[in-house]
Amino acid sequence: MKLHVPFALQELAKRIPSLYVVGGYVRNAVWRGDIAGTDVDVCGPLTPDEVRSALWDTHYLVLDVNPRIGTVLIKTPDGEYEYTTFRYDSYPIGGAHTPAEVRFVRTIEEDAGRRDFRMNAIYLSAATGEVVDPTGGVADIANRLVRTTRAPSLVFGEDGLRILRLVRFACEMGFAPDAETFETARNMRSQLEDISTERKTAEMERIMLSDTRYGEENAPVKGLQLLQALGCFPLLGLPDKEADLSACGRLPAVLSWRLVALLRALGVEDIRCLVGKGMRFPNYLVKEVSRLLGATRAPDENQPWLWMVEHAADIEAACIIWRAEGNGAYADLVEGEQALLKEKGVPWNYHGLPVTPEQIKEILPPHFVGEALTYLVVEGARRRVALSDEQCLLALAEFKELKKC
Repeated sequence: MKLHVPFALQELAKRIPSLYVVGGYVRNAVWRGDIAGTDVDVCGPLTPDEVRSALWDTHYLVLDVNPRIGTVLIKTPDGEYEYTTFRYDSYPIGGAHTPAEVRFVRTIEEDAGRRDFRMNAIYLSAATGEVVDPTGGVADIANRLVRTTRAPSLVFGEDGLRILRLVRFACEMGFAPDAETFETARNMRSQLEDISTERKTAEMERIMLSDTRYGEENAPVKGLQLLQALGCFPLLGLPDKEADLSACGRLPAVLSWRLVALLRALGVEDIRCLVGKGMRFPNYLVKEVSRLLGATRAPDENQPWLWMVEHAADIEAACIIWRAEGNGAYADLVEGEQALLKEKGVPWNYHGLPVTPEQIKEILPPHFVGEALTYLVVEGARRRVALSDEQCLLALAEFKELKKC
């Protein structure tokens, strides 16, 4: 089997004997014939020092990335490639993701054994275009399977993050783990306890947006269902309960919206109670999800304007999430009220009021201004009229009496 090799790589191979492309580039070329947007990772038997010697006094620039594991960056006029020396890794007990011992080796077969899944251990000769497949990855791609390069207990025992990578590849590509890989991952899911929250969060985000990678239909839902089946939710800080997660697949690829749908399906009312237990999302995302969880609580059908005033900035997002969940009645209620108020020119935030915060400060103590503005908006929405200057002043007098200020 032969594949196309870019001319720049063919030229590099003239300088570095036994240069191979490996990983996603080769996998995707075998699978789809489409390598767009895929990084080109190269490898070979030469050590970093030997690579520098081979490229000395040429237009290639070699920069250190992680010399301990044999990784350097090769910069060329046409691009850059991350090069890694063939190696054997030895990991500490516990699946902590970082090898304790690295030993450089000379053969593809030895290097392939350290990789996670067979489909990621297919090598392409940069010199000839010949495909070298020491573990059977080409057959796995044809059969749409995700299988480990060695016994699953060894692969997951070395690096617990590979359990989440298994899920990500499966849902991104529409593949499935074979029975042995699935059962071993389920039995060894506790390995995730040794993985940092940042690494787990990064994989979870990729799973939640997995349909954007290759366009696989319903990929996020398939990924979440596989996580459930593996029993991984508690290790990510999520409740261990069966739930209908299909709304995540009906939403646009907006991470915050999909997280809201996931948490609502699992009965979680505040993402902040999960932070640090298994994942760690950035503060801006935690705030946005927390706000949307509040916004997607059911509005009072008798007073939808109250919900609109409180959640004015999130009306569109809440309606989209409700419809994805099958709660279209909530969206219809709010959008109907929104259309009515818009028709009558009634604002549902203080920017549309005829009075300004500065004017209110002349009537009320400054610390009451925010509450007074909300009171005016609610009054206008409740009456379904755009309050005039005079009506605002009367309402403010009522507010002042109510607050005894």
